[in-house]
Amino acid sequence: IPITFNSDVALMNFQSLYFSPENWNSWQTIQLYAPEDEYYVEDHFMDVGFGPIKSEDVFYTGRTNSLNVKYINNEQVGLWYTQDIQVYESGYTNNLFISLRSKPRDDVYVYVINPSPSDLIFSTTSLTFTPSNWDSSQWIQITAVDDTLLEYNEVFDIVIRTASNDRYYNNLEYISRIYIYDNDIPYIVIGGYTDTITEGNWQVVNIRLTGVPPTHDIHVSITSSEPSLCTISSGSSLTFTPANYTVDQSFTIQARAADNIDNLYNYNTDQNRCRVNITTTSTDSNYNGLSSYINIYIRDNVNAGIIFSPSSFYLYESQSTGTGITFTMRLRSLPTSPVKICIRSSNYCELGIESTGIQAPDGSCTSIAGIDTPYVVFDHTNWNTDKIIRIKPRHDWDYRSTPTETGNTCNPPYPDGVKSVQIRLYTYCPECNQFERLVYNKNNTEFVNGPSGNVNDDLDYFAFLTAPHNGDFANDSNLTGSHVIAKIDNYCTQQRPYGLSGIYRAFIADGTNRRACTNPPTCTSKTNWVLYSNKYYFRYEDNRLMFKTDGNSLFIMSDPDSFGIYGTTNIWTGITSTPHQWTDSSNNCNNWGDGTSFFSGSYGIPNTNTFNAISNDPATTTCNNALRVLCIRQ
Repeated sequence: IPITFNSDVALMNFQSLYFSPENWNSWQTIQLYAPEDEYYVEDHFMDVGFGPIKSEDVFYTGRTNSLNVKYINNEQVGLWYTQDIQVYESGYTNNLFISLRSKPRDDVYVYVINPSPSDLIFSTTSLTFTPSNWDSSQWIQITAVDDTLLEYNEVFDIVIRTASNDRYYNNLEYISRIYIYDNDIPYIVIGGYTDTITEGNWQVVNIRLTGVPPTHDIHVSITSSEPSLCTISSGSSLTFTPANYTVDQSFTIQARAADNIDNLYNYNTDQNRCRVNITTTSTDSNYNGLSSYINIYIRDNVNAGIIFSPSSFYLYESQSTGTGITFTMRLRSLPTSPVKICIRSSNYCELGIESTGIQAPDGSCTSIAGIDTPYVVFDHTNWNTDKIIRIKPRHDWDYRSTPTETGNTCNPPYPDGVKSVQIRLYTYCPECNQFERLVYNKNNTEFVNGPSGNVNDDLDYFAFLTAPHNGDFANDSNLTGSHVIAKIDNYCTQQRPYGLSGIYRAFIADGTNRRACTNPPTCTSKTNWVLYSNKYYFRYEDNRLMFKTDGNSLFIMSDPDSFGIYGTTNIWTGITSTPHQWTDSSNNCNNWGDGTSFFSGSYGIPNTNTFNAISNDPATTTCNNALRVLCIRQ
């Protein structure tokens, strides 16, 4: 089934699926993945097309289907900018800060229109943001023209427009409001600050007075209306005299301490706004009762979540005998209560979660993840300490009769190629604060997809039987090779079934060019042998298991799942069964060069899981009989 998926923002791990009459009703998994980036793309639907199906079954061939998948972007498009600006005719300037909300695909030109050139001077009226500096604030310095007119307060709207070849950043328009205070009228002048403070940080704010000279001292009181968000840590009470009323003094705003996730991530909402009120008292009526305020927005310095590294993996089933690979996991922020994370493999027959170093399964994850799995618990003492999570690939052979964590056994061993596997995380924190619960308290709903990857079935090899041939391969003019074993290998090449790829060599010995065992009984030394150690060999016709090899590249005998799949068909082997040590047999049809009844050949009966599968010695057969050759994938 060909799969089509045309998208410039998402990926797919397979381009086709294959179903056979044996696995037609088994689910196969396709993974769609949207990589994290800094670009904005509007949410949209994408089509995954299946087909037209290619099959010799007329009821399937040509059929099509499709799946509609929604892509959801987590970036924003637009500008961050200072929305309220105050300047004073006394020459106290302020800045219009601007940055982009997401990474553009081309340069973005920002044009700022001076609403009243007779009242305001802009240091520049254009800024340029590139894909390299998009998230760095740039600013325009704004100065009020100091005139002698009694204008009182003036308010103007600054129009901000964009132009770009990036269509998302082209023709955007925003309004920033600017307040001009006349220095001929008593005012509180505030400046030198930005309107955002991150938790745990502080900001110094400058303040002075302007207007006609005062006749008496002016006392300034500075308070926070939301002390849970910010406080005035110094300068909450200031005094200006007639001699220094136009000279800056300062006070310090202290944001709340950094602790846990409070969801204070919006730029300007009531939830994270701290208002600082400024009032004056004086016996000079012109300066008594003046008031002003500034809004400071407190930003959260942490976000709830899980940091899992690395994010992907590629394993081979042969690594099932090793230590596997490790991942690290920790929380992004200090939790208010313990967070339990249950760790589950999406395919236990392919990949297991090791309990070493983490909490072993004890039943506490059953209600959360639906199965009994290992888990970790993060609290205020260890939330930022890495936990080591170990995963290990599994081979079908190892779990064909032993139940996995699910309580079920896996399918009988068979070559299953590359399988996609995912580490799934399930979180639970009913006692966390209301914001953390939105992230962690998923109960039996999967929190987030952990690392995903593939397990490659590298232990699987195919084998097939040739057509019958008498014992004379050396004199067969249809075969090529520098010696008789090479010619028998060539016979495997010629007999290889259509569509079966790879190099195949003959499971046969001649005592010189190919030997299964040259140093019995250990059999660690061989010559040009065709089997590999610790591998699984399958019949190509139906994927049924033939045999598994040991560390010396020899069959493991007496395995109940092995052999018995080729009926009573006999095969030439040239191996003796006495004393069952895989040594060369003298019965080899005169080095596989005679096809008469004068010589005999050693043969095996592959429908048994005893040594007779390799050699039926002392029974032999005359070389004029036609037996098959077992061909092994290399």
